Amino acid sequence: MIHLQAILILAGGQSRRMGADKALLTLPSKQTLLEHHIDGAITLADKLGVPILIADNQKNFLAKIKPINSKIPIISIDDYQAGQGALSAIAGAMLASDKPNKKLSEKLNTKQKFEPQTDNAYLLVLSCDAMVTANEIWQTLYTYLQTLQTKPLLNQPHIFCFADSEHSYPLLGLYPYALKQALLDYLHTGSQRVMSFIKPYQITIDLPKDWQGLVNINTPEQFIQACQLLNSNILFISKENHVN
Repeated sequence: MIHLQAILILAGGQSRRMGADKALLTLPSKQTLLEHHIDGAITLADKLGVPILIADNQKNFLAKIKPINSKIPIISIDDYQAGQGALSAIAGAMLASDKPNKKLSEKLNTKQKFEPQTDNAYLLVLSCDAMVTANEIWQTLYTYLQTLQTKPLLNQPHIFCFADSEHSYPLLGLYPYALKQALLDYLHTGSQRVMSFIKPYQITIDLPKDWQGLVNINTPEQFIQACQLLNSNILFISKENHVN
């Protein structure tokens, strides 16, 4: 059984090709991309009683967006090693959420205190170079993982992420806390490359076709196209619900 321990939004990238912080880019909904991701994570976080963690490389983005009305804790966390990339942010999130945490426990809107799940605990990771939400990622992966419940595959730690015919998307997926020490050891070597670390543990799931164009957003042109696609998807869903 998979236990979701926390949701991590990676928002601290350099955004060199974009020319501006992706987390603060404005969507057609008038939300920033970070607000979009937080909004897309709140329902899931509330349902499962887990915190939302923001890794923003000490850019203090939570103070730069509209106040979020949520009983679920939304907390900026430090990278394990400042400025050392996505894996360092993931390690920082694991360290921040793998032990009883009074601050998180007091804020969680659940009867149970925040306690670590020692068996099959996972961190859901998503980045601000995508517009796919935490809830969409979780629902897709959870459906896939249901097919593995009776298989020995889940007895070993694996990183579940998405891929298509051209790219892997290692920063949209589930990372097991069982690999925390291996990740720390890897970072201590000075390495930062995500794919090099995850390769021995990686299991890829086909990227849903309707996510094409909503991931790997790195330039202003790609952002505009993704906004148009996201807006089209929202209008389609709205019309479909109206008909139903």
